Parts: sequence; C-alpha cells; structure tokens
Amino acid sequence: MKKTDPLIVILGHENDEDGNLSEIALSRVNTGITFAHEWWNAQIILTGNYSKNKEQAHAYWMAVHMINMGLDPRRIYAYIYSRNTVEDFYFLEKLLKDRRYKPSKCLVITSEIHAPRCHFLAKYFLSFNGNIYITRHPESSLEDVHVELQKFFDLTEKGVKINEDSRDHPSPYELNSPSR
Repeated sequence: MKKTDPLIVILGHENDEDGNLSEIALSRVNTGITFAHEWWNAQIILTGNYSKNKEQAHAYWMAVHMINMGLDPRRIYAYIYSRNTVEDFYFLEKLLKDRRYKPSKCLVITSEIHAPRCHFLAKYFLSFNGNIYITRHPESSLEDVHVELQKFFDLTEKGVKINEDSRDHPSPYELNSPSR
C-alpha cells in the first residue's frame, strides 16, 4: 500500500443484535464493493461504532459482509469508531493526518438524504478534494427528510461542534491487521 492510493470511505448506518446490516448499510457496502473492484488499488475505511450489537462495532459487520462478498480483507485499511456523521469526518481527518495518508482521490459513500451534510463536513474537515457518492435506498419518509435537513441547517448556521468526549477519545480508529 502506498500513502497516495485512492481511498473509499463507507459511512455506517446500523445493524441488528445479530450483526445483520440495515438496508441502507447494505446499499452503501454493496456500492463500496462495486467501486473497490473498479479502483483495484483503493484502500477502504469503514465507519460505525457499537450499537445494538455490543460485541462488535458496526464497521466490523460491514467488513464481514464485504469479505463474504469476496473482498480481500487486506483492502480494508481501517475502522473508524464514530457515533455520528461529524465524528465520521473528524476521526477520518485525524486518521489521515496521523498516518500521513494523502489519497490521490477519495470517494465517500453515503445515502441520498445524507449527502448534503456529508459534503459540507468533507469540505470542513478534509484538506483534499473528494467526491460524495450517493446510494439509492428505500424511500425516506417526510419526517426523515425533515430531520436530515434540520441537521444540515444546524451545521451551516450554528457551525460544527465536536463533543469533548470525541476530542479526548483515546482510540477513535483501528488500523486493519492483515491477520484478521
């Protein structure tokens, strides 16, 4: 791996107690697999903390699905243990700086109603140009759209706020070991 290899970042969503990914998470992961085949030398970063399954983080379950679909586990560069979208990008920035990783191109995979907020946060935190790829997923309710728009407007009007426990997180990410 070179520190300039392309990067695919797949933002997490949720899974159930048994590790089964939500439809939205599956859509994002399957899109990531498609791009991983096209970008043969891209490294992959998966985001998502512990939610309903307390034994493994959501990012782990995304990796399991990708590996079961034939992805070489060595392509997974890191897991980011984020609890929300702001932490996704805050910890991604930290990981890239800590590891001196400057990808030649970066693709962030998320869902359609999530894209404006992700685009804003990518520009806020990341010092390189990347693209947001939007996946299709089951229709969002009007309430979902309203909630997402409110989060986006809050960011643009009130600014990005990082929780103190996020700043002090001792280990917000984990590099993947080829022995996994």
